[in-house]
Amino acid sequence: MSKVRFYCALLLAALVPSARAENLWQYDSAGGIISNVVDQGYVWNVPVTWSPATGALTVKGGIVLTSAPEGETAGELDLRGVTIRAGENDEPVAVTSLSTAAAFLSGKTNVKALFADSVKTVGARSFRNNKVIQDLRLAGEQINFVYDYYNMAGGCTELTNAVLDCPMTSISSGFFGGCSKLSVDIATIVGKDFKSIGDQAFLDTKVYGRLECTNLTYIGASAFCGTKLQEVELHGPVTSLPTSPSNNGGVFQSCTSLTNIWLDFPLTFIGKAAFSGCTALVCDIATLLLPSVRTVDYGAFQDCYQIYGSAVVTNLSAIPNRSFKGCGISELIVTGTVKTIGGDAWENAMGYMAKLTNLVLNCPGFQAFNEYALYAPTTTKRLASILIGSTNAVVIQGYAFYNQSALQSVRFHGPAPTLESLNNLVKYVPSRGSSDAKQTTIYASKHQEGWRSDTILDAVTEEERALWIAANPLENPSNLRGVLKRDASQASKAWIVHAGSPFDKKVNTLLLVR
Repeated sequence: MSKVRFYCALLLAALVPSARAENLWQYDSAGGIISNVVDQGYVWNVPVTWSPATGALTVKGGIVLTSAPEGETAGELDLRGVTIRAGENDEPVAVTSLSTAAAFLSGKTNVKALFADSVKTVGARSFRNNKVIQDLRLAGEQINFVYDYYNMAGGCTELTNAVLDCPMTSISSGFFGGCSKLSVDIATIVGKDFKSIGDQAFLDTKVYGRLECTNLTYIGASAFCGTKLQEVELHGPVTSLPTSPSNNGGVFQSCTSLTNIWLDFPLTFIGKAAFSGCTALVCDIATLLLPSVRTVDYGAFQDCYQIYGSAVVTNLSAIPNRSFKGCGISELIVTGTVKTIGGDAWENAMGYMAKLTNLVLNCPGFQAFNEYALYAPTTTKRLASILIGSTNAVVIQGYAFYNQSALQSVRFHGPAPTLESLNNLVKYVPSRGSSDAKQTTIYASKHQEGWRSDTILDAVTEEERALWIAANPLENPSNLRGVLKRDASQASKAWIVHAGSPFDKKVNTLLLVR
């Protein structure tokens, strides 16, 4: 017996001390019904098929509860240790196995708890959308859960407890999805030896505790969205945290109790909103954004403001809106085919990153920072350094770096942006009148295409040169190439400084500078 099953068995014993020592049912062979009067005065009439030769009992639909106490419409159906009496003089016959037909309690309203042991088969959608059942406990040496296009117990909105005391290595899509009151330790259902967890398996439940699997091969979209998990450790050959086609949540989205996660996967794809809203998650981004990742989808790390560290992503193809918005990482280094970063004030890719200090985009095809690409509210002004390596003259639209008043160093390895783009870079850095403004220095090679044009430079006065030399005592004074005015008052400026670039010698060579 596995540890999970052993634990479930202890739960079964501890939580149900009232299990009947003798659970005797009368069999009506003509009607194919077993009947029982339970202690509370309920009378159950349960349609079945029964084989006296094997003891196999199959419960069918159409269960009837009668003689219930006044005001009661549902009762506890106890099918553990069932004994059937066929005729007054027959000896009791112990049922050795119990199976349930498809949809036998789907949507029904007269069973608030079901207990059964010796179970071998559970039919497809047996409990689906049952709005009354609160407690479900099934035990068996090896239960076969039959699946079809619907889930097994999804939508049981009153279900608070579930015990599956059987060896399991997988759980199907939507198994408990939408059971909004289900509150059990995840380890009592999902064991370490699980191989597969289906889409929406625990969507919007209150399962809690530590999820651990040692060799997981599949985890589905929205599998744990909205749950109360506290720790996650997963190992195995999983390559994707898939995006939900119905947009009902990322794999771990809104797991607000999740504090620690470790993924030992060869991940290449992090789907939409995979970790969005995990506000209590404290971990190094390197444990999630693995070097193998090629795609980060919309909102993947949105509002994970306690995630920390440096993210190094190779061969990334895009940075979609909200993918890092509000994330707590301090450094983002990207290589690949990313072409643009942008959005608007709310739908931006990297806005509200309160702890980001360094950004490197070593992407030969990079084209533009669109409006609000790195928009910062007034409380977040830490971005100090940017390096851009591109074969294009990068376009910088207005408000792209709005309120990033800590920005001190911008290095371009590639053709010069237009004067309009450079003005947009510094025009809102900082917003006019900010007292904590830092002087921005733009580094580029005087040999690169466009940088030798006098149209992007103003002559440097001796006073300005002296100010720059005083602020940058380790720099070569002759490297100061010009001054870029960034507001109508001419009160604040950006320095244009010559710095060597790999593009001087070979345009197609990029250098990653950290």
